[in-house]
Amino acid sequence: MPYRFELCFRSGKDDSNPAGFVSRHPVRNVPDTDSVEDYINYVISNAVPKALTLEDVRKATATDPELTNLTTAISTGVWSKLSVTPYRRLKDELA
Repeated sequence: MPYRFELCFRSGKDDSNPAGFVSRHPVRNVPDTDSVEDYINYVISNAVPKALTLEDVRKATATDPELTNLTTAISTGVWSKLSVTPYRRLKDELA
């Protein structure tokens, strides 16, 4: 064996190792699964993101200077503006 070790048990107190307390004092009352299911259903029903319409995307694009410059660069083929430089290598995919 590549390792040589010796295990020594040292008794301790519950307050020095919180995990030890939990393992020696298991919970007898298991929570009702219906409350867990209710919570999961609540999260699922309220965490659904609102879908964006195409009109919402158009409005947001029109108010964003970088996207406006990108749209102009795609339609005109002029990629000289500094704000669209990061997109220049993708111009064939964006056109």
